[in-house]
Amino acid sequence: MPGISACAIDVIQPNGSHPMKAGPCASCHGLEAFQRLRDKLDGCLTGSQLAKDRAADAISRVMIPEALDYPR
Repeated sequence: MPGISACAIDVIQPNGSHPMKAGPCASCHGLEAFQRLRDKLDGCLTGSQLAKDRAADAISRVMIPEALDYPR
């Protein structure tokens, strides 16, 4: 399996050169606006998760008295 030894010896030619790439390099050009909006969304969701955790903690502490006349 290529790369199993965590070494890239399978893609380096005996003379030290590398094969030509099959496609363009991955890049992040044009993603700045998306990343800015994603960071803002993650910040907002962090607050909602904290509120959810506080609500779950509070409801786990609610004690419902036993109703003796509750029908079975």
